[in-house]
Amino acid sequence: MYVLRTNHAEWSVKKIAQTYWQLGEIERTLGTMKSDLGLRPIYHSRDLRIEAHLFLSILAFHAAHLIRSLLRTGDIRSSWGTLKVKLNQMHHVTTVLPQNATHCTLLKKDQNLKPFHRKVFRVVGLKTGTYTRRMKPRRPAKGHANM
Repeated sequence: MYVLRTNHAEWSVKKIAQTYWQLGEIERTLGTMKSDLGLRPIYHSRDLRIEAHLFLSILAFHAAHLIRSLLRTGDIRSSWGTLKVKLNQMHHVTTVLPQNATHCTLLKKDQNLKPFHRKVFRVVGLKTGTYTRRMKPRRPAKGHANM
């Protein structure tokens, strides 16, 4: 049982509860920024590098928040750390097969997909499975060695 105290007498009980839960989400997100996304510690001494570090951390936070918001629409409420662990268990394999001087075949296959992975991909709007595509290969710029 929770007892919530507020000075917003005009708010409904539902709005007060939602605001409280949002605060918890913000606190968890800040924890994610500090640990998983590398907001701290900052080992830079120049202001420009510190600003760049903070900018990239905030950008990563927004990307993580967007992904978690999308997943909540599909009733997936895992923490960012849990999502990382579960999604790191799958593999996406890409194979390029040269056909001739101008074209190659691109084979892509998702491996080790579990029901959780399929649900995440479906909710976010990504395709899973295997597909094949014929395409022109990308050539390295002149002066670069082939790898």
